[in-house]
Amino acid sequence: MYAAALEIGLLCVLWCTVFIARVNSGDSADQKLLALIEKAATKKLKPAEVERYIGRKAQINTLRKEDALYLKEARIDSDTMPPQESTETVVYWIRPINTENPSIAGIAWTKDGKVISFRGVCLPPK
Repeated sequence: MYAAALEIGLLCVLWCTVFIARVNSGDSADQKLLALIEKAATKKLKPAEVERYIGRKAQINTLRKEDALYLKEARIDSDTMPPQESTETVVYWIRPINTENPSIAGIAWTKDGKVISFRGVCLPPK
């Protein structure tokens, strides 16, 4: 029971953190972020290098154990993000655009060696 309550609490904290972290700083900041993410994926940077390359800490980086737990329970709507069970590492940032739910962009490293950039939306917990 305690574990279930903790998971729900973590989901709520994650969703609120993600939602509050959005910044409405205009299209140029968003385009810059998207371009950097695409370049990092094209260069096939290692997960440990990508935050330094982008120039800011990712909202979620599953190399961090707590982030891996958050992502496991997150509700993300994306047509381009690979299924979590096929990924080794997922790193994503909140896009600086004004949307109802936080828009994200990131990179997934799959178990079979692919590096895939993706975009999506974080949905509120059920």
